[in-house]
Amino acid sequence: MRRPDMHKRSPIAALTAVLLLSCACCKPPGMAAPGEHKRVKMNVETTTLERTSISENVVLPGIVEPELSVTVSSEVAAVVREVAVEEAAEVPAGEVLLRFDRADFEEIEKQAMLQVRSLEQRLKEIEKGARDEQIKEAESAVDAAKAGLDLAASSADRRRKLFEEKVLPQEALDQAEAMLKQARSGYDRAVEMLSLLRKGALEETKEALRAQIDAAKSAQAMAKTRLGKTEVRSPIAGVIQKRHIDPDEFAGPGQPLFEIIGKSPLHIVLGVPERLFTRMKEGDEARLFFKSLDATVSAKISRLGFAADRRSQTFEVRILIPNPVEAVTGNPGKAGSKVLIRPGLIAEITFDLGTRENAIAVPSDSVILDGLGVFVYVVREGKAVARPVKIGIKRDGFIEITDGLEAGEQLVTAGQKYIKDGDEVNVVARNSGAQAR
Repeated sequence: MRRPDMHKRSPIAALTAVLLLSCACCKPPGMAAPGEHKRVKMNVETTTLERTSISENVVLPGIVEPELSVTVSSEVAAVVREVAVEEAAEVPAGEVLLRFDRADFEEIEKQAMLQVRSLEQRLKEIEKGARDEQIKEAESAVDAAKAGLDLAASSADRRRKLFEEKVLPQEALDQAEAMLKQARSGYDRAVEMLSLLRKGALEETKEALRAQIDAAKSAQAMAKTRLGKTEVRSPIAGVIQKRHIDPDEFAGPGQPLFEIIGKSPLHIVLGVPERLFTRMKEGDEARLFFKSLDATVSAKISRLGFAADRRSQTFEVRILIPNPVEAVTGNPGKAGSKVLIRPGLIAEITFDLGTRENAIAVPSDSVILDGLGVFVYVVREGKAVARPVKIGIKRDGFIEITDGLEAGEQLVTAGQKYIKDGDEVNVVARNSGAQAR
C-alpha cells in the first residue's frame, strides 16, 4: 500500500502562498517596508554666530557673621549693685554695663595711700637731720682712734728700746706691737666710716625705704585699678546678645557677665576652590543677594587666606560688609535705601571673575550632552551636522564655546532635540547677532 506524499501541496494551499507573496512585494505610496524608517524633514531655527565678549561669574552661599564678638567677664570678686543695660540694647564703646559694690575696694585703696605717705615722711626725716649728727660722731671717733694709735705707737717704740736693752722680755714687745696693730685697724675703720658718712652713710637705709615706698605705690596703683574695675564698661560698640547676671548676685573673677556682638562691620567667610581662588584678589567687589530681604548689596573682598585648609583643600575668602549698607537692587523703593544686615542671614554671593574677549557664546539649551560627549548642531547645505565642542564660561543661560565653532556658522537654536546628524532640515527662521552677555 502506497503512503501519501506529505510534501505535496493541495491546489488551495498553493494559491494562498502566491497571494501572500504578492502582498509582501507591494506597498502603498509613502508607507515604509518592514525594517525601513523614513526621516521627516524637521523645521528648525538657526542663529548666525558672531564673536563677542563674555564675563564669567560664580555664585556661592555664605552666612553673615559679626566681625567683633566679645564676652565681658568680671575682673573682681564682688556683689553686683546695678545692671545698667538689658538684652538687645545697643551700646557704644565705653558705655557702663554694670556696677559692683565699691566699699571694700575704696577702703583698700585708702590704706595703701596712707602707707605710701607714712614711708615718704620717714624718708624725708632721715634725709633731713640724722646725717649731720652721725658725721660729727664719726669725726670724734676718728680723733679718738688717732689718739689711741699714737699712744700704741709710742708704747711700742719704748718697749722695743727696752727689749733691745734686754730690760723687757720678747712677750712684752709682742704684746705692745699687737696693741699697735689693733689700734691702727681701729683707726682705719673710723676713717672709713667717716668717709662713708660724708658720701652718704645712710644710703642703704634710704634705699631700703625707697624700695618699700615703690612697693607701697604699686599696691596703691593696683588698689586703684581694682576700684576702677567695679564699673564694667563695654569694650566695643554693639548689641547686648546675652546677659548672664542680675543685681545682688555675687560674681567671681572670670565669670561671664555679658555677650556683645559688634553691629558693624559684619563679614562672611567662604571656602573657595583653587581654580576660583587664584582669580580673586583683595578689593574685588562681590554682590550679595539676601532672599529674606529681597535686596542685593555690594561689598568687597577684605582678605584672602594664605594657605589652603588641609581637610577641604579650599582657600579662605573673607568679605567685609558695612552695616547698614545701601541696597543696589530690591523691591520698588528699596534700591538706594539703607538695609540693616543681621548676623546669621544667608546670602547668595556673586563674584565676577573677568571677561573673555573675542569669544563665541551660545544659548545653554543649544548644547547637547549625551554618552558620546558634548556637541551642537549646525546647518550646512540643508542638513544638520553634529559638531563636537569644548565649553568654557557659563553665565546667565549662555555657554562659551572654546573649540568646535567659528563665527559665521549657522547654529541650530530651536528644534535641535528632534534631529540627528545628517538629517535634512527646513530652516524656518534665521537670527543673527552675538549670543553673549
